Amino acid sequence: PLQPPVAPPAPPERVDEAPAPADPPPPVEASAPAAPADSTPAPADPASAPPAPAGPGSVYVDTRPPGAVVLMDGERVGVTPLLVPDVAAGAHRLRLELPGYRPWTTEVTVAAEEEFRVGASLQPDGSR
Repeated sequence: PLQPPVAPPAPPERVDEAPAPADPPPPVEASAPAAPADSTPAPADPASAPPAPAGPGSVYVDTRPPGAVVLMDGERVGVTPLLVPDVAAGAHRLRLELPGYRPWTTEVTVAAEEEFRVGASLQPDGSR
C-alpha cells in the first residue's frame, strides 16, 4: 500500500538573530509653537528616545610569555597580545597554544559593548 509523502521537518529556528523591531509608535504632535527656521532645534529628550541596540563586545588576551596562538570557538583569531573585536555577546571557548608550553583553555562570557580581559601565565610542558 502506498503512503502519502511525509513533509521534511522544518529547519530549526536561528537563535543568534535579534527579534524584528516592533513598529515605531505614531508621531506625537508637539504642543509647543513651531520654532523659527533659523533657530537650532532643541535636543531630543533622551528619556523618550528608544534604547540603542546592543552591539558586540570584544576580548583582550595577553599571555606570559607573549606569542601564544589564540583560538576562539576553535578558530584561530591571532597571536597574543591580542584584541579580538566584534565578538558576539555570550559564551565563547578560548584556547591558547605556544610551542613548549601546556595549552591553556577557558570559557569567557562576553557582554554586549564591553571588553572582556583574559590574562594567562603559560606553564612549560616539561617535554624539552
